[in-house]
Amino acid sequence: MQCPSCVESYLRPVKLTDSFPAYHCLACEGYLIDILNYRMWRDSNPQSVEAKSSIKVIEDTSNAVHCPRCDKFMAKYRISHETDNRLDVCNHCSSIWFDGGEWHILAKLGLEDKIPEIISEPWQVNIKKTIAQQSIDGKFQQLLGDDFNKTKDFAEWIKQHPKQDVVFDYLLRVKNKL
Repeated sequence: MQCPSCVESYLRPVKLTDSFPAYHCLACEGYLIDILNYRMWRDSNPQSVEAKSSIKVIEDTSNAVHCPRCDKFMAKYRISHETDNRLDVCNHCSSIWFDGGEWHILAKLGLEDKIPEIISEPWQVNIKKTIAQQSIDGKFQQLLGDDFNKTKDFAEWIKQHPKQDVVFDYLLRVKNKL
């Protein structure tokens, strides 16, 4: 099979861990796994893989890639809001492509046993919401400077307050008097 990332290189069979078969590209350090093999590995290895201390991360492929098994386009699923890397998943033959370093990113984030969750709609929606909230917080951080953390704490206090409507009413009355 040809590598979906470098195209001119070929994938060779390897063991991703002691009991987890995969295909590996020596040129780009990518891995191709089968979701069935992954599920069997995950079910027999409940503990997480130990994360490497230093991780060589290769840039995520930005273009759509073809599955090396069936030549269909692979869908991209963002791993987490903490990284821009995406898993390439073939929804036709259930193959997953990890660009070089992505398996180790999963391990570092403690997500190597969460691939089915990562490729689910709720996971992807949550990532988008988190990124949107970080963007909003960043804009208010710029506007408020040092007062942002106080404002955020105050907003959290109001959210938990049993009489938040009364608090809001009071604040609006105070604002209108200014």
